[in-house]
Amino acid sequence: MTKWKTACRLTTTIATMLAVQANAKIASEQPEIALGPFKSQEMTKNAKGTIFYSQDSVFEGADDLLDWQNASPAKTAGAAGYEGTQSNKTYAKYGFPAGKPIIVAVLDSGVDVTHEDLKGKLWVNKKEIPNNGMDDDKNGYVDDVFGWNFIGNKKGNAKFVPVSENNFDSGVVYTPGAAEFQVGIDTLEVTREFVRYTKLAQTTTLSPEQEKYFEYVKAKYEEMKADPGYSTKPGYFDVTSDTRATIVKDNYADIKEKFYGNNDVIGPDSFHGTHVSGIIAAARDNGVGINGIATNVKIMAVRLVPDGDERDKDVANGIRYAVDNGAQVINMSFGKGFGPYKKTVDAAVKYAVSKGVILVHAAGNDTENNNIDPNFPNRWNLAEYPNGKVDFPLWVEVGASTYTKKRLAAPFSNYGSKTVDLFAPGYKIYSTVPGNKYTLASGTSMASPATAGVIAATMSFFPKKCPSLVRNSVIKFSRKYPGVDTIVGYDGSVVARFGTLSKSGGVADLFNTVTFLRGYKKKCDN
Repeated sequence: MTKWKTACRLTTTIATMLAVQANAKIASEQPEIALGPFKSQEMTKNAKGTIFYSQDSVFEGADDLLDWQNASPAKTAGAAGYEGTQSNKTYAKYGFPAGKPIIVAVLDSGVDVTHEDLKGKLWVNKKEIPNNGMDDDKNGYVDDVFGWNFIGNKKGNAKFVPVSENNFDSGVVYTPGAAEFQVGIDTLEVTREFVRYTKLAQTTTLSPEQEKYFEYVKAKYEEMKADPGYSTKPGYFDVTSDTRATIVKDNYADIKEKFYGNNDVIGPDSFHGTHVSGIIAAARDNGVGINGIATNVKIMAVRLVPDGDERDKDVANGIRYAVDNGAQVINMSFGKGFGPYKKTVDAAVKYAVSKGVILVHAAGNDTENNNIDPNFPNRWNLAEYPNGKVDFPLWVEVGASTYTKKRLAAPFSNYGSKTVDLFAPGYKIYSTVPGNKYTLASGTSMASPATAGVIAATMSFFPKKCPSLVRNSVIKFSRKYPGVDTIVGYDGSVVARFGTLSKSGGVADLFNTVTFLRGYKKKCDN
């Protein structure tokens, strides 16, 4: 995920700050990560800056790297040590948690619910009768079998038929909704702000504050249009595009409107959301594919991220849908540099927090300090700004780490001593993609579900522990690296103490968290 800047940009201000923080160690002592050759070096980026490698990209001669997000730093027989979440070690020592599965909502581009490695790992709305065109459970959403798509037209419903009678866990036959009723490419938020303020200036006199903001928006709009990383997708900057009017047909100005969209949770391109879902929940006991970090979980699919920027109204409604349908953890691997309707999103986040739902969010891929350059949505409740920045108590912001201490912070990852809670594996993560395939991807988009997986697994081990205790324990007992320095960015010119890049200074660690809570008698920490 990214905002409006290319992932490798590092401002002079941030570089200067980090140079002061850094231990006096020259960049040449921090070598690049040695990965070994790939079968293919092809890679692409999406609108969020997530790096996708070609379908046939695999590590040669290091098969254990395909599972490194589950690994431990210590070397074991037949395997090198990698800076993973230690989930494999946790299950080897403490067994697999049982009981009622934890529901994790994946708010993303869509999820391929037909994927072989997600069988039995999907939330199914058992109160809904599939394909009958009716809202059986009276929740306002017709045929929402696996979740909901907030960026589609109500005429675009899909059909989901289990391969065995009434058993979606055995697999699904999917008939997509018509393509013309699904949003594929959409504009970036900077484009929408440019259009909004252009129209506003034509009908009213802007205040000095509005004029200043409009000039800022115009500068960013022109900068991004000229950026090679974005210019290949002209739809991002199309000032005439209006997917709400032409496809979704909701009243976008009505922030209270909730009941629009369709049930096609796969949509035109579910690559990103499927990869995210596999990191959290891919089946460990089926003999195919990969191992998800959490075992006793179900994925709820909520589609709201197009090829472009998500809209605040959809984010807010996606959060509310997830909460109202039983999600206990919400993963949000998306973000942008503008949040014009942040208060709408904040109200939904506040609602989720009131219901005890933990929200996990990717910090961004711009090599930026989020203390200085905000990434939306974020942990601060805008409604409370007059009284100072009030932190949503169940929010978790995640940066991306690599598998070696030699360069622990991923070169693209955002960071922030006040804004990012911890880091998690997000560099060349092997996971599920549509069509029963698997591939590598890098981004804080991968680090966020790694953390969501740790949180969900912890909740499954300790179902009677309150959400705030689980959330706080995952952060507090992240794996620390005292004295370890890391390169920040791509060029190796900036070195910082890893512990200064987040509030905890650590990497998400399931083993540390579970070991602590096994000996902690209290159900809550307050």
